[in-house]
Amino acid sequence: MEKIIGNVARITYRNNDNNWTVFTIDSGEDTITATGSIPPVSVGEQLEIYGEWVNHKIWGKQLAVTSAEVILPQREDEILKYLSSGAIRGIRSSTAKKIISLFGSDSLNIISDEPEKLASIKGISLKKAREISTSYIEQIGVRDCIMFLQKYGITVRMATKIYNKYKSNTVKLIKENPYILCETIKGIGFKTSDEIAMQSGIDKNSRQRIAAGINHILWEAVGAQGHTFLPKDTLLNSSAELLGIPIENISPILDSLIFNNKLDNFESNIYLSSYSYAEQTVAKSIINFIKQKAKSIKLVAPTNITLNYEQVKAVNMALNNSISVITGGPGTGKTTIIKSIIASCNKYDKSIYLTAPTGRAAKRMSEMCGEEAKTIHRLLEVGHSNFDDEYHSFIHNEDNPLECDMLIIDEASMLDIQLASSLFQAISNKTSIVLVGDVDQLPPVGAGDVLRDIIDSNVVPVVKLTQIFRQSEDSYIALNAHRINNGEIPLFEEDSKDFFLVNRDDQETILRTIIESAHRRKNEDFQVLTPMRKGTLGVYNLNQELQNKLNPKTEFSEEIQGSIGQIFRIGDKVMQTKNNYDIEWLNNETGEEGSGVFNGDIGIVSSVNEEDDILSVIFDDKREIVYNSNNINELDLAYAITVHKSQGSEYNEIIFPLFPTAPLLSTRNLLYTAITRAKKMVVLIGRESVLHTMVRNTHTQQRNSGLKRRLELLNQK
Repeated sequence: MEKIIGNVARITYRNNDNNWTVFTIDSGEDTITATGSIPPVSVGEQLEIYGEWVNHKIWGKQLAVTSAEVILPQREDEILKYLSSGAIRGIRSSTAKKIISLFGSDSLNIISDEPEKLASIKGISLKKAREISTSYIEQIGVRDCIMFLQKYGITVRMATKIYNKYKSNTVKLIKENPYILCETIKGIGFKTSDEIAMQSGIDKNSRQRIAAGINHILWEAVGAQGHTFLPKDTLLNSSAELLGIPIENISPILDSLIFNNKLDNFESNIYLSSYSYAEQTVAKSIINFIKQKAKSIKLVAPTNITLNYEQVKAVNMALNNSISVITGGPGTGKTTIIKSIIASCNKYDKSIYLTAPTGRAAKRMSEMCGEEAKTIHRLLEVGHSNFDDEYHSFIHNEDNPLECDMLIIDEASMLDIQLASSLFQAISNKTSIVLVGDVDQLPPVGAGDVLRDIIDSNVVPVVKLTQIFRQSEDSYIALNAHRINNGEIPLFEEDSKDFFLVNRDDQETILRTIIESAHRRKNEDFQVLTPMRKGTLGVYNLNQELQNKLNPKTEFSEEIQGSIGQIFRIGDKVMQTKNNYDIEWLNNETGEEGSGVFNGDIGIVSSVNEEDDILSVIFDDKREIVYNSNNINELDLAYAITVHKSQGSEYNEIIFPLFPTAPLLSTRNLLYTAITRAKKMVVLIGRESVLHTMVRNTHTQQRNSGLKRRLELLNQK
């Protein structure tokens, strides 16, 4: 192991995600090239580094750094070099000389502890002196934070985010209670916090550790499984397994968290308080709507539309109830019913809003109905969100409700409990609500199962559509979707023009066939759907392979690296992977401006600027958003997406691989959901035996959700 102490002479390259740096260091005897993850440094700063010599095939002899520590300069000449490097905002070479001339080797202490003394130097005001001090303290603080957290695998970017929240108290607070990281910083898990805690000597049975473990189990249930609660016994057993301590040590802490309203207990089911509140809000709102006197509007069918008995029943129900549900599979006439409701409201001068959970669903709703439709987020208008982007508010809420006579919510199966809570709170008591969706699809990506719970509670009028109206005489998409939903094998007829099975056996052959099929459709509105993220036929590998084929690198391509090593180029299809309520957008067609992009939104990269490390994306609804190094990790390639992520969207053509995988990812309703995303063509590629397995597999992961029970109880009062 080689030890070298010297000054940084040059920084050739730096990756701000993982802190990996290529730099040269002057030891006084020699100048060497070194590579590795080191704390943020500036030219002129002194480092103590340890590493091994390696011979790079292109760049020659280098030191591969295994550890590095920044040494603050001590001598006047070292301090002058450091201050002259530009490392501290507000100080350049001439100013550095003046500071050294006046304060000598005590200069750094003056800057950090007595910055007002800097104001005695010509050209430095008191305000500027304080800004210089703040810059220096922040630099040292961020560096200390990064060096402290780096050994736990926390990236520079994440460490900087942590420092920005807690400032100069960061390391002190983390040492006192490492669990504030997993409780307040999105992206930091319990295991990382627990590792820091155990190395800091915190007792395994401490209250802070047990409380953090309980919260971690509940958040995992929400995020990974879509549960809004866990039964108390399940939570205690899971917490004991995670923490490695007896249940009797955990139970009193859990009771205390409930007593102090940190958690909520409803019929021995334990909730994070925000999810319990969301369920209560939705249940109370629905019961309140039921009690309202509904408007009586007569049915007016649009021109050239003839409604069958089911459709007439559904429209009349919607027009004469304050809240109702219309559910049915593809081709059962849901859009025709929505058109008839719109026509009836227009005839009687009743105002109507159309909304859907995703941009693509809202766009399709607007195109099919000939009326403007907005996403729920845009309808409610995003307000403020906090630093961690966990919570947000909407401009329309219970104090500022939406004012309309009728609200139609399409793709209601996608409504998770939190979004439903925000929506229902913002609806005026004078508004009638119609929820339209396919309850047989997968549950929403977020927690809860709102549409199913409302239907199963039997407190809201429901019409389930069963008659299929084929798109055309030779269309098999709707027919086969219903066959799958009924447990029947889909038909593959010779005369079919829109439903195909391409038999392939092994995953590599399936992959190659998908790539070829996608390439033939590269100018079409197609989407590759898959059950999983990892593996040969998972999202990550499919996206890399599809990008290489559909949008390969050229000598003129500009590129930017995103999360998980993905490369983005102009023309790439991308998806937003988290809600970002603050990012600004511009609609270049209308000139409209706003903020907010949401999990599942899909767009195309329209420009890339390598030098400034930014790219622009135009989303389906023509919003253009500029991403930089701080938020580009919110994007993923989207040539292939999971079936779950496709909910609420519709594509002209879908390509879906059939291959053996885990039983939970080989279910009938997952296959049904994938099939129902297609408007014009379905191409299944793989083993027919897997298709049969999926049709037979009726397993559905039951979500713990209390909305149905709360509706039943409130309805009895």
